[in-house]
Amino acid sequence: MQPRAWYFRTPKGTTHGPSYTSGHAKMEAARLASKRPKLEAETALILWRSLAKSGWQIGHRGTKFIR
Repeated sequence: MQPRAWYFRTPKGTTHGPSYTSGHAKMEAARLASKRPKLEAETALILWRSLAKSGWQIGHRGTKFIR
């Protein structure tokens, strides 16, 4: 099985990713929104709360079998 891939989507509908965890996808979304690639993890997760209210979304593609 492949690991689950997490993506984040901006309010304009642009999809970015993949990430291995939903937390990592949230941090990457906050870093992109603030245009600060070295934003601390705690600050990024706090910023994510505001982003979620303004239309940013986290989703995943599920897992699939590899033969």
